[in-house]
Amino acid sequence: MKKNEFFAQNKHFFVEDVEAVKQYVLNHCPQSEIAKIIERADEACAQSFRFDLRWDMEYTEIPVVFDKEINWLHQPADDPEWIFAFNRHHFWITLGQAYVLTGDEKYAEAFVRQCKSWICQINLRDPDCANACRTLETGIRMNLWIKAFCLFRNSPALTDSFCSLFEESMIEQEKFIAEVWNSTKIISNWGVLENHGLFTAALLMPEHPFSAAMLQESLHRLDLQLQRQVYPDGVHWEQSTMYHNEVAQDFLEVKILADRNHIELPEGYNERLAKMIEFCVEHKKPDGIEMAMGDSDDIDVRDIITKAAYSFNNPQWKAAGYTEFDFDCVFDLGAEAAAAYAAMPALPSGRRTVVFPDSGHIFWHSSDTEDQTWLHFTNGVHGGGHAHEDKLHVDLFYRGEDIVRDSGRLTYVDKPERFEFKGPKAHNVIELDDQPSILCKRSWGYHKLSWSLNTQASESCGFRLAQGAALGYMDLETGSAVLSRKVVWLREDLILVHDEIYANPKDTHKIVQRWHFSPAAQVTLKGQTAALSLNHSDCEVLTLADNAQVRLTDTRLSLHYNTTTPSKMLETELNASGFASITTIFSLNPKGEKAPCFAVNAPVSLVSRQDRPFAKKVAEGWVIQKGADQFTVMIAHEDYMGPSDAVLVNERQGMGHVIVWSGMDKEQWGTTLAF
Repeated sequence: MKKNEFFAQNKHFFVEDVEAVKQYVLNHCPQSEIAKIIERADEACAQSFRFDLRWDMEYTEIPVVFDKEINWLHQPADDPEWIFAFNRHHFWITLGQAYVLTGDEKYAEAFVRQCKSWICQINLRDPDCANACRTLETGIRMNLWIKAFCLFRNSPALTDSFCSLFEESMIEQEKFIAEVWNSTKIISNWGVLENHGLFTAALLMPEHPFSAAMLQESLHRLDLQLQRQVYPDGVHWEQSTMYHNEVAQDFLEVKILADRNHIELPEGYNERLAKMIEFCVEHKKPDGIEMAMGDSDDIDVRDIITKAAYSFNNPQWKAAGYTEFDFDCVFDLGAEAAAAYAAMPALPSGRRTVVFPDSGHIFWHSSDTEDQTWLHFTNGVHGGGHAHEDKLHVDLFYRGEDIVRDSGRLTYVDKPERFEFKGPKAHNVIELDDQPSILCKRSWGYHKLSWSLNTQASESCGFRLAQGAALGYMDLETGSAVLSRKVVWLREDLILVHDEIYANPKDTHKIVQRWHFSPAAQVTLKGQTAALSLNHSDCEVLTLADNAQVRLTDTRLSLHYNTTTPSKMLETELNASGFASITTIFSLNPKGEKAPCFAVNAPVSLVSRQDRPFAKKVAEGWVIQKGADQFTVMIAHEDYMGPSDAVLVNERQGMGHVIVWSGMDKEQWGTTLAF
């Protein structure tokens, strides 16, 4: 293959107008971002490598430097993920971006030199090269090689001899992936990344006798994977936002290339992909960062949403993405696409409650603005090896900041830290008897999982309810127990979370509830109330639990792979026999405008038996006062209702198992959220 043969094909690539891309970046992108890319490219030229860009999925901050020839099988510590990331060659994209922006031939020469080194040193079929040649890396590598190659289109470093070597290696990698296909690949995220690379190479490399067959085979495989790996509600089955995003991005790139090259996609492909993007839109916190569900990092996912909004011409997605292409988007799709996107309107969806019923996710929004209250509740199927012990977990975000959040992932190495971040202590859940509710089998497998029940949402008169139960503690030596959580949205600044532990009266359990706060929060504790001070808010977390010890504990989050950040968590611990409950109230306030918030228990009875209030195990009620406003809430733990009687709480009547009253009117009939 000669360079001009590659670029003279009647095909459309990711980026063709490199000069226009350069001008767009110089005019629209922050100088700090440009400087970082050039700095990383300079490091790569000097054979110094680290992985700290947005989609470097195994993050590293400490560079590894090769003084002489690069050893593509080098492993600097106990984690082979470094070798895997190294052999994906994302840094060659960085070299290409620096070349487009500066025109300095050193970047092209480094790309050619390092690519030759890899081809000469690594044999895909040699077991000794296995860590550089996993099928996952091969799929990713094919895609990245072609993207990088296109960025060097104006460089004389792409000699005919190098281009021929490049082509031979790509053909070998295509055949390598084409040979790997089985039932595991159909449901594995690996299979998507592998065949995304195969599709890219089969489409964009010069045609060979097998190109048409490989193109159709890769599309067939990708369509099967999109059907079988993604639930009908659009969520990838592994229950990790980062891996959902990675897979969605690959499916999206296939659509973009197919559209540009007039290739018809299988029936239903775009519809299923659109549902995946809807989940990207919802799980993005209002600051643009994905929630750290499962094995995930703090990554701004608006590039995926932006590219999808452009590809689908979807104004609602544009409202959730960037107002204009960022650095990554324009280098992925080009300046012409950036102009088309800029001309699109942005129309917020206006949705306030969004439910993903097959995967078990519920999202609440107070508005479409960046300072909205955003809440996520999860209680669905466990997912794969990338999933965590997070059934009944809650994330809460307010005025641009995390209030409570997931702890992240830290590592994939089979060691205590792996299970620390996968287990209950790293999530906003209940733990019983210092035991996990799932049992891990090394880093990726499980001896036992937890089953979810009754995950549902409802709303009425501005109030909202999310609820579910989990059966992971049915086999404790201390006796079986069922956990249930109900989350009640009273208004955007007042949210109640009620945890229920159902156990045999003969069994005593140690119960610990945890809330992980933003690392940016300054937290103090007075009695059973924690006060949070953040940049844009002053919030309180009120705990109502009898005979409980409430404490602040030092802990840590992992915002990126291989890194930790100190933070605080609130722990509520009690020992109880039989039924027990813990109630938590989140009072959210703008900075400097904290309204006093108080909550007290209120007896619950039938109207006809006002002198005989229910025991706590039957039903509980609370009167919550915030500023001048009052709310009364009742949650039943048993089916208490008789043939014709109503319930009475705080002199107010209603019917149902979750009821809310607003204000002081004693004649008001309660709003029922669950019957």
